[in-house]
Amino acid sequence: MVAIITDSYGKHDVSDVQCPANQPIDPGHTFACAVEAAGGERSVEIRVLNDKPEFEVGAPR
Repeated sequence: MVAIITDSYGKHDVSDVQCPANQPIDPGHTFACAVEAAGGERSVEIRVLNDKPEFEVGAPR
C-alpha cells in the first residue's frame, strides 16, 4: 500500500498504513485506511473493484 501511495500520488514521506481487518471482498465496498505521512495522520479511501480482489486507492486526505 505504501508503494501505491508513493508511486501514484508522489507522497514520498509515507511511513505506515493501517487498514481495518476483515473487510469484505465485495465489489463496490469501500473502507478507510489510516496513513502516516509528513508527520501526521491522513485517511485513504479504498474501493474493492471485483472479487479477484482488485482495488482502487484514493489520494491521501
